[in-house]
Amino acid sequence: MRLGAYSLAGRFTQSAGAEIRRLIKADSWLETGETITDVTVSIDNVTSPAFEIDRIVLGPDADRFAYYAQGGVEGEEYVATFTVTTSAGQTREDEVQFAIVEVRRG
Repeated sequence: MRLGAYSLAGRFTQSAGAEIRRLIKADSWLETGETITDVTVSIDNVTSPAFEIDRIVLGPDADRFAYYAQGGVEGEEYVATFTVTTSAGQTREDEVQFAIVEVRRG
């Protein structure tokens, strides 16, 4: 069963040099006893250096997952589409937007 696209799950701003851990909770849409079995991600904008999402880690109850976002080009925007598969055979897509900005200090 496919739940379809869930539109926008988050919008973040970060610097190209940062590696930031973020969390997506699925407990609000999972059925009782259902768990996340797999998460994949694709990025819509290919640049050099690349914006990357890596180290996707399921939570201990498999009702959420963490990921690390890093890289990209200042001034660029990226959309990461996470495809989540569950123990009940459901597939859901969540999009997260990222804007890469220069961090000014002082």
